[in-house]
Amino acid sequence: MTEENVATIEILLIFAVGLTPAVFSVWYSRKLRNRARHQFSAARNSTSNRIFSQVRTSLPTPSRRIYTIGDRTCQFNARSPYLRCAIHPQGPCKNCRDYQPR
Repeated sequence: MTEENVATIEILLIFAVGLTPAVFSVWYSRKLRNRARHQFSAARNSTSNRIFSQVRTSLPTPSRRIYTIGDRTCQFNARSPYLRCAIHPQGPCKNCRDYQPR
């Protein structure tokens, strides 16, 4: 082997040894990212199924009415047990000039 060939092989070997950790790091980070994405997706699906099942069981039944104050036929009624309407929170609803039927 000539001296030039040996120098070329040494340079290529130095580059290969120098790039090996970077290539390994990129491969491993992609592997971890895919694993984390899969775990996040599984957790999200599990949680959303659990939340929806809780929502379905906790929906108000027709016998459990939410009592509101004020005129419920008004467009601006707040539909709240604490406020009468969005325009006049304290009321009164009787003879209100902003009354609009729903």
